[in-house]
Parts: sequence; structure tokens; C-alpha cells
Amino acid sequence: QTVLEGTHLCLAWLQQQKKIFSLFTTEQALEHEDLKKIIELHQGHIFVISEVLYRDLSTLGTSLPCLAIIDLPKTASTIDYKVDTLILENIQDPGNVGTLLRS
Repeated sequence: QTVLEGTHLCLAWLQQQKKIFSLFTTEQALEHEDLKKIIELHQGHIFVISEVLYRDLSTLGTSLPCLAIIDLPKTASTIDYKVDTLILENIQDPGNVGTLLRS
């Protein structure tokens, strides 16, 4: 399992008919339109936690409080390392991805 953080990732995940097992948010965030859309699509548990606890859990800090626990997708394919391969992890700035792909 892994964590999705932020409403955009969570909403995109749910729109692909993928399952979120647990959703963590704050009382204040429950009123936000993006979070309301996620809650409509989400079929599992919703945990409302304090703002202080959310800040401790969050890696982004400034996003709308929305953390989702999901299963990692399983892939049946193997990576062919004989061709150009780029593996990304912990990319914070989307501009960095473009730079890496052009390199």
C-alpha cells in the first residue's frame, strides 16, 4: 500500500474506478468542493483528524487536507533495461520531470 496526498491525485485515482481504502482529512476541509467530490466517489472509511495531526502526517504542507491509503497497482510487464528507461521517485516539481525526459 501507499499514500496519495492532495485532492487532485485522489480524485484522479477514483475517476479511474480505483479504490481508496481509507481517507484522512480535517473538519475544515470537509467543506471544500474538491473534497466533496472525492467523498461522493469514495466507498470506504473517512477519518477526520485534527489540523495539527494532519500537518504532522503531510509531506506537502500546503495542499488541501486529503490523504488516501491505496493499494499499489500490480504490473504484469517487466522492465526492458536494454532500452532507455527512466524511473522516478519523490519528484516534487513537475518541471523536473520534463527536464529529465528531454535529457
